[in-house]
Parts: sequence; C-alpha cells; structure tokens
Amino acid sequence: MRPIDNNTVNRLLSDIVKNPDSFTRLFNEMNVPMYMVAFRILRNRADAEDAVQDAFLKLLKNEPTAVANARAYIFQIVRNTAISRLRRRNFETSTDPEEMIPLLREEGTEDGGADSVAEHFEELMEKLDDEEREIFTLHVDAELGFREIAKMTGLSAASVFRRYRSAVRKLKDIF
Repeated sequence: MRPIDNNTVNRLLSDIVKNPDSFTRLFNEMNVPMYMVAFRILRNRADAEDAVQDAFLKLLKNEPTAVANARAYIFQIVRNTAISRLRRRNFETSTDPEEMIPLLREEGTEDGGADSVAEHFEELMEKLDDEEREIFTLHVDAELGFREIAKMTGLSAASVFRRYRSAVRKLKDIF
C-alpha cells in the first residue's frame, strides 16, 4: 500500500477542522503507520492506540498554519505523544521494566499465518535498541527520509543512516 503524497496530506491537514471528510480520509490513510510508530515506542497495543488518538486530537486542536512537510509533522506529533506517554507510564509504575513493556502476542497463532509472521517480526524488533527500533520504524513504516528523522530526533542525518543500517544488519543476522 503506497502512502498518500505529502501534498495531499498538507491539503487534508489544513482542512482538517473545517471538513469532516478531510479528517476521515487523513485518519484512514495515516492511522496504521502512526500506530506502528507509537507501538514500537510503547510496545503496548492499548497505549499505542491511545497515543494515536491523542495525536489526532492534537491535530484537531492545533490547526497548523504552514507546515512544509505534513507527514513529518504528523509523525513528530505521534512520536512525541508516545514518548510522553512512555515517560508518564515509567514514572507512575515502579514495577519491573519487563512487566511495563510487554511484547505483542496473539494467542492461537500456531497456524503460521499473518499473525505469527507479525509476532515473529515483533520478536525480531525486540532485539534492536530503542533508538534503532524508532529510526527503523520511522523510515520503514512512516516512510520518512533520514533528514526528516534527523530533525525529529536531533541527530545528524549521517547518524540516523548509520543507526538504520545497524538495525538492518542486526535484523538480517538474527533472521
């Protein structure tokens, strides 16, 4: 599935408050990649869904004036929302970190179908450190470029590329 182009996202985003159809289309096109970004940060299905919902609420509240790259803007919001939610959760919880960040697991997926493939991929993603997982997700799932990810993370584009390449190498070695 090819994502909608940045010009269309810019147009939908600028019209999100005035036109319910724009909101619906933007939600339908962007919620799955936004969820993937949030999930890879939070590693919890319910929290990731809440983060995406919060991000859309922020988009509705803060009608953007002029955004050069609407896709990057949206992913920045969901990333920041997920990180804030993770910090809040970690602060409020004094349990073992392994209990705070459960893996995505589906019961009854021994048939080798799509659920078991997704589960296996999530297990592979657990082998990456947090920064590698975030960069990999932003590049692959959100389809952002290394420069856009660099702006979001505060790293140089070269560092983002090196960490992405390291993540790919680790995944190939494990697979």
